[in-house]
Amino acid sequence: MAATIDYHKLSVIPIFKNLTPETLAPLAANIRMVDLYAGEILFNQGDIAKTLYLIEEGKIQIIREYESKEEIVLATLGPGEVVGDLSMIVGEPRTARVVATEDTQLIAVDRETFFEAIGSNPTMAVDVLVQLGLRLQAANLRIRELAATQPAARLASVILLLAEHDGKIRTGLVTGSFHVHRVARAAGIDTDTLKNILHEWAEEGFIGLDSRRLLLHDPAALEEIAGWA
Repeated sequence: MAATIDYHKLSVIPIFKNLTPETLAPLAANIRMVDLYAGEILFNQGDIAKTLYLIEEGKIQIIREYESKEEIVLATLGPGEVVGDLSMIVGEPRTARVVATEDTQLIAVDRETFFEAIGSNPTMAVDVLVQLGLRLQAANLRIRELAATQPAARLASVILLLAEHDGKIRTGLVTGSFHVHRVARAAGIDTDTLKNILHEWAEEGFIGLDSRRLLLHDPAALEEIAGWA
């Protein structure tokens, strides 16, 4: 059911942030609210993406399951953050499961509503394409930097990318399921080198590593190592 939502709330969604109030207002008039209890699933990995969500209250976790049945918590998101925007636009299967960790309320923008707005407003289509292009360009640049840098820089970049959402680096828990071999492959280094680097960073207080829980304490230090600063 449609809900009356302040269109200003939509402007925090990256693909909408440059749109005018005149463009956002009719879109806001056709969106809906979703309420989840703690532990309730918003969508499953593999589901076809038909909606993007803006978190109003509460928290959700993004959980990726691999063929081995191992699971990694990719991110924990809270109020003001967005989930599912890119997959909604392309209409591809969800790449992870999203679960509420506490009672949560979200604003939902359905794909049909989104594309109706796009169809009636060419300016909106151009602005959305620009935002998508900027995000893809930034992602490609990060990948190239990752390939060109030294082992410590590559590892720092991997950790920062895991801790990043919508351009913001999150401190605290990065993942509750840190797999040394998998991260070593992602960073292109051997496991012994990875362990030595992590040990040094833990002693410096940049990170915390407890069993499989990886925590980020000092993003600025890792950004400098990665060459992002």
